[in-house]
Amino acid sequence: MRYKWVVLMFGAACMAVCTGCATQGSWLQTPDERARAVLATNQFELLPASPQVLAAVHAAQSKPRRLTVFIEGDGASWSRLSMPPLDPTPGKPLSLLLAVSHANAPAQVGEAVAYLGRPCQYLAPGDLANCSASWWTLGRFGSEPLRLMNARLDELKDQAPNAVLRLVGYSGGGAAAALLAAQRSDVACLVTVAAPLDTQAWTLAKNVSALSESQNPLDVAAKLRGMPMTHFSGGSDNVVPPSVNQQFMQQAQTREVVKPGFDHDVQWLKAWPALAAASCLTD
Repeated sequence: MRYKWVVLMFGAACMAVCTGCATQGSWLQTPDERARAVLATNQFELLPASPQVLAAVHAAQSKPRRLTVFIEGDGASWSRLSMPPLDPTPGKPLSLLLAVSHANAPAQVGEAVAYLGRPCQYLAPGDLANCSASWWTLGRFGSEPLRLMNARLDELKDQAPNAVLRLVGYSGGGAAAALLAAQRSDVACLVTVAAPLDTQAWTLAKNVSALSESQNPLDVAAKLRGMPMTHFSGGSDNVVPPSVNQQFMQQAQTREVVKPGFDHDVQWLKAWPALAAASCLTD
């Protein structure tokens, strides 16, 4: 399988978080080669190919005690409310940038960092044709996408068999992370960033179609009680307003950390080191 990459994915944002990103010459490569070059120069190794889900693990730690997995957001934007993207690959994969930033920060002893794409992202057209569009539309948090991501999480755990698992999800990746955490018994910390954790309240607030083929994180919130978790939201986020998560916070018996002035994507990357230090990722 050949992964594809989007030129908008990196650029100024990449240069802001690492000096080891691909050189300008690498943009003359094919999309697949570009992806591998960026991951390789940041010491991320792709797991063996899956027909649906990209996964990569940072190779800097041996026998890590903790494995922190960053889960990507929903991906490409809808051009209109009635017209979903033909390809869910994100133009700017913020979770990947957060993972690179985290991996390139002064290493925490015993920590490995990994990245998990969402189903059908980064695929060549032939592979994308074998994906169901529901996996990035109404069924983005459905049973099959969650099963595919869970299987890749298991493979990441195989790379660090004795490590405790921590999940970090941005936007829709945060909703997926909450649902995955509720299904697993090995998640020691859950962090979400600008995530819709009550998808019914979110679709109503945004006046968009209900995610009728998806699970709602609100329905598993009570199961997450007692798990160390941190939920960041932007006070100026018009995509996922903090107000949509109130019921989730009540059911999970946790609280939302609202960052004044933060919108849906601009400030999170720059602020990530401080946010990570203020979350359950610091133990």
